[in-house]
Order: sequence, then structure tokens, then C-alpha cells
Amino acid sequence: MVRIVRPANLLIMGFTMMIFWFLMIQPVLINNGVQPSIHNLEFTLLMIMVMLIAGGGYVINDIYDLRSDSVNKPERPIGNSISIEQARKLYFILNALALVGAFYLTYKTQNFNIVAICAGCTLLLWLYSKILKSTVLLGNVIVSLLIGGVPFIFVITESQALGELQLTAAGVHSSVYIDILGFTIFAFMTNLIREIVKDCEDFEGDLRTGTITIATGLGFKKADYFSISLTVILLLLTYLYARLSNLGHYPIEQIAFPILIWVPLIILLYYLITKERKKPKYTFLSRFLKGIMFFGLLYLMIHFRLTYA
Repeated sequence: MVRIVRPANLLIMGFTMMIFWFLMIQPVLINNGVQPSIHNLEFTLLMIMVMLIAGGGYVINDIYDLRSDSVNKPERPIGNSISIEQARKLYFILNALALVGAFYLTYKTQNFNIVAICAGCTLLLWLYSKILKSTVLLGNVIVSLLIGGVPFIFVITESQALGELQLTAAGVHSSVYIDILGFTIFAFMTNLIREIVKDCEDFEGDLRTGTITIATGLGFKKADYFSISLTVILLLLTYLYARLSNLGHYPIEQIAFPILIWVPLIILLYYLITKERKKPKYTFLSRFLKGIMFFGLLYLMIHFRLTYA
């Protein structure tokens, strides 16, 4: 039953939040004499809430994908080790626990946006699984925005503290927002490319079940062209980020950034352009794109440690 919530993906999500909280948000506020709105206990509850919402999203997605997964991913737990009824119960339990956590955090912080985030993300993930996934690109964009926007939860929970930071240290405040926006764009675009790659990987099952995706609707060739265009844009945006941030001030970062960011993206571009349009290519690229996201987190750890901690 544990596999249905994708524990590895949830751990990466939690790891991302820990990097932002412990290596950027908390130290930058405290070092500039600003008291954070939440503390480590509230942060832990916030992280668990986000992971519960995401876990629920994976469960409901597998419930609605049961027919296509019987072809694309027959090893998935629903229908094998867990029934649809058990999966539905798990979905409601995960979201109920997330909502309880959201209400508690709202009570502690008096920030009602936390409940709104919880309810809104739960609704969007349900809409994605039920309706939006079977649309060309719209579903891919929405789920990528939700994943890429994880760091923005700190902009909401720490809005008052960040407002004080702007008054006391405007330059640091700008740097924080550049880093949050930079990672959000990187995670959004990387995940969007992966969603398109996964649509190509799942082509056979989606075609059999009549699911409309960019692969079944437009074909492998156009899907690849779109992925290539996004990768080129992402390379250009990472270059812009390198110019806007303090990358040039730290020799370690000058080495880490091209190795962890540019080299994997260039390898991705090479495979998208040169390899045959067959399922093994897309299976490899889907896993490789997960690696690119992880390399991005490793770079963030280095950057935040040098800049804020």
C-alpha cells in the first residue's frame, strides 16, 4: 500500500521544503533580526501537510488511471495489492489529515491562506486526475505549477516576516525572491518536460483508453519538438539566473552550477534530438529528468549555504 503514495517523490518534496526552510528562509530572517512567523514544529506540520496533499493526489490519479495503467504500468498497486475501495478510503484519510493540519496551522499563525492552499491544491489535483489530465498540455501545466510552486508556500506563510525583511534589508529580500522564483521556474519547466515525456512513454495505454494527451493528440514528433523548445528556453533562463544571482562571487558555485545544471540539460537535449522515438527512450528520459530535479536541489544546497546560512 505504501507504494501507491510514491514515498520517494514525497521525500524529495519534503527535502525541498527542508532546504528552503533551514538553509534560506529561517537563517536569512533571523540573521537580519526578523522573527519568523512559524517555528520548527509548525514547519514540520506544514511539510507533512504538503506531503499528505501530494500523496492524496497520487492516489486519486492512480484510481482514475486504472484502465490505462493496466497497459502502461501493470505493476501499480491498485488492482493488485490494494482494491479501488481501499484506495478511495486512503485518499480521503490523507486529505482529511492534511485539512486538520491546515486548520491547526491557521489557528497558530492566524494565516487563513494556509487552509485555502490546502483546499485549493486538493481540488486542483482532483480536477487534474478526473478531467484535466485528458487535455493537451493544460493538465501538464497545472500539475507542473503545483510541483514547482512548493517553495511559494513560504512566501505565503512568512509574508509578514518577509515584509519586515524588505524594510530592513531590501537587497537580501530581493535575493530571496530571485532564488525562490528561479527554483520555481526551473522545477516547473523540468516537470513540464517530464510530463510530456511521460505522455510519450504512456502512449500505448492512453491510445487504447482514448485518453487525449500531447502524444496521442499531436504525435511523438511534435511532442519532442515541444520538449526540445522547453529545454532550450530553460538553458537560456538558467544563464539569466546565473547573471542575476551572486554566482560569480563563489569559486565552488562557479564549478557546481554548470556541472549540476547545464551538463544534465545538455544531455537531455542530446537525447531528445538524436534518439529514436520509442518507449525505452522516454522511460530513460523520465527517470533522467528526476535526476535533473535532484541535481537542482544539490545546487540549491550549495548556493543557500554560501549565500544565507
